[in-house]
Amino acid sequence: REGYLARTADDIQSLIVMLEPCQGELPALLRDELRMRLHRVAGSAGSFGFTEMGARARLLELRMVPDADSIDLPSLRGSLDKLRKLVDSLR
Repeated sequence: REGYLARTADDIQSLIVMLEPCQGELPALLRDELRMRLHRVAGSAGSFGFTEMGARARLLELRMVPDADSIDLPSLRGSLDKLRKLVDSLR
């Protein structure tokens, strides 16, 4: 569980860093990468008993749908930061 939380915190932090250069719209390839990685966090969190973390990751994943007109980047950054802080609090 400790190793999982450490890897997940690092993974979420890398997502935050990936968003740093983005202005305006989120590129499709980056959106797909975010969706895939959030899907993995959402699924694996439940396996380790972290239901709240899984639910939050799933909500973020659902925001990354391919046909989304626009994604509010400040809101997305804030949500990822809150998810990272949740993971940190579980460590």
